Amino acid sequence: MLQTIFKTSFIKKTTQTIIKKFITTKMGDLGRSTVETIDTYYNNSEKFAAAFLLREPEVLSKEKAKEKEEVAFIENNTNKAIPFLLDRLEKQNIAFESVKYLIVTHIHLDHAGATSQLVRKLPNATVVAHPRAVPHLINPSKLIAGVTEIYGKENFEKLYGEILPIEKNRIKSVEDYETLQIGSRNLTFIHTRGHAKHHMCVYDSVSKGIFTGDSFGISYPLINKKCQNLSSILFPSTSPIDFEPDQALLSLDKIINTGASHAYLTHYGIWEDLQFGKKLMTRNINKLNDILLKAKKLKLKGEKLLEFCQKEVDNFFIEILAQEKIVDDKEAWERLYFDRTLNAEGIAFCAEFR
Repeated sequence: MLQTIFKTSFIKKTTQTIIKKFITTKMGDLGRSTVETIDTYYNNSEKFAAAFLLREPEVLSKEKAKEKEEVAFIENNTNKAIPFLLDRLEKQNIAFESVKYLIVTHIHLDHAGATSQLVRKLPNATVVAHPRAVPHLINPSKLIAGVTEIYGKENFEKLYGEILPIEKNRIKSVEDYETLQIGSRNLTFIHTRGHAKHHMCVYDSVSKGIFTGDSFGISYPLINKKCQNLSSILFPSTSPIDFEPDQALLSLDKIINTGASHAYLTHYGIWEDLQFGKKLMTRNINKLNDILLKAKKLKLKGEKLLEFCQKEVDNFFIEILAQEKIVDDKEAWERLYFDRTLNAEGIAFCAEFR
């Protein structure tokens, strides 16, 4: 009798575990289906920078009228991306009035350059940003001047177009670990310094994913498909002017500690294994920090400093490509041009002025 009771209890518990795992898997898949990745074709390149559209879970959407569905964009790239974002709304029969939030992880213009024009086309949208970013959204003159100094006026206009002020009442700043609700999901905002002082990541309760901007690195599909050892390459962005290696490492922990199952990388796509990603990022942050420390010891200035940093950063990328047996690959090297250049400039700036 006791054996029978034990067997019945065991079978019942096993069945419950299997059912629970099945439901969790299905809900996880359903949650992921509510996040749509939009290729913004940044710099006329495929899968270089993404924006993300967050929708209601399909089961909930069927229970409410389409015009009642609340959606959000995370990231928006540049003004050239606006047609791709609006086209996605139209294809999904989502009214422009249904966009509740325009969320930016930080205000570097490959992430937030379309915000000022987009908010004028989406009448009910509130821009959500880090408190340090808000003043520059209201008055973008310093942001424009800083980026123009790096790229030059002609390249700035070619890449980004016109950046306009945004009315204060259209912007909401969010504190560290603050949560906003949109439809059935909670979005939790985590401040993540290291790449920029005004950077934040966004954990999504429905997809169980975290939108990491540049805090969890860059990984291009075009290069990953060439890898022969690991499945992917993942590296930090040290672009001007806020590279803080110690803070970047702490931000990795904050991202992992959300319990997210995967990361949505703006550059580019879904990163599945966060622990493995943290290992790669830790190694590569430390390597770039070594370049920074060497540059500081040399006490070089100006062009000589930048030349040194550029050579060291190029060698860093040559090394991580070679580990994947990607050697003398023009396509991969050209894809990394922006990152090689900006990483060197960011490290040189910190070496000279920090």
